[in-house]
Amino acid sequence: MARIPAMIFLSLSAAGFAHASLDIKTIHFPEGKPLTAQTASDIDTVLDVEERRTLEAIRDALQQSPSLGVEVSGYADKNECSISECYTLSLRRARIIVDWLSTHGVPEAQLKGPVGESVDFPLYEGATAEERSFNRRVHFEAYTVEESEAR
Repeated sequence: MARIPAMIFLSLSAAGFAHASLDIKTIHFPEGKPLTAQTASDIDTVLDVEERRTLEAIRDALQQSPSLGVEVSGYADKNECSISECYTLSLRRARIIVDWLSTHGVPEAQLKGPVGESVDFPLYEGATAEERSFNRRVHFEAYTVEESEAR
C-alpha cells in the first residue's frame, strides 16, 4: 500500500474566482505523535517531509480559494493507546493541524474543528504495521465558506 499524496484541484470560474477542492485529504502521523507538549511550532519534528508538503499544499489551496473551508478531524490507531487516550491523541492531531494552518495564514472562517474521532472509522483493520499507520491520521472534509464569512 503506497500513500497517495493530497491532490489539489484549482480552477477558475468565468468570473475569475479560484475554486479549489481537495481529494485524498489525509495527513498521516507517527505512532503516539504529537506528544502532549508539542504544538504547531513543532510540526517539523512531528511530521515527515512528505506529510509536511501535503500540509503546505492544503494551506496554499485554502489561501488561494477563500470560498473553500475544511473540517479537520483526527484519528488514532487502536493499538497505540487505550480508548480514552486515543480520543485525546486524535484530538491533539487535529488541533496541531488547525493551529498550524491558522498560524500560517488560513483564516478562521475556513477552518472547522478540531474534532477527535479516537479509533472510530478506521481505514483498515490494523492487522499489520502498515495498516495501522494509515489509521493514524488527520482527515480534511471540504465545505463551502459563505461569502459573508470569507471576508
